[in-house]
Amino acid sequence: MPRPTVLVVSDHPLVFDRIRTALEPVFATLTLVAHPESVVAAVGAIDPTILVVDLLSPSVRGEEVLARVREELPLQRVVALVETRAHAIPDGVKTVRRGESLTDLPLKIREILGGGEARDGGDVPPEAAAWLERYGPGAQSSPADNCWDR
Repeated sequence: MPRPTVLVVSDHPLVFDRIRTALEPVFATLTLVAHPESVVAAVGAIDPTILVVDLLSPSVRGEEVLARVREELPLQRVVALVETRAHAIPDGVKTVRRGESLTDLPLKIREILGGGEARDGGDVPPEAAAWLERYGPGAQSSPADNCWDR
């Protein structure tokens, strides 16, 4: 069963490393896009379950990315990393403070995938919803349970 995919838009390697550390245990398919002109093409090619946009990246221009992506991906599947709430965030986009550990990021993504207040139904691909139901929060098994050393 495929794992949910996450596309990260950031030009800062340290921020991407923090995002990867926060998300890899559950969302192993992470792709980094560092240039705003590549985002729409990446969304079309990857069809990510979740898009994480670093609004503080100088070369990414996060608000422009959100505007470009709006037609390609439901904004209910977008998480924006912010320093303060002063950014112009479109309705439906979840925000997480870009702090040291980004510990809220996996929780926010689980909220989006699990329904929560972020989803109005139908935006989570069936394979991602099935994966989350099987391995998500409160699940009795993990993907590692289906692996063994040979």
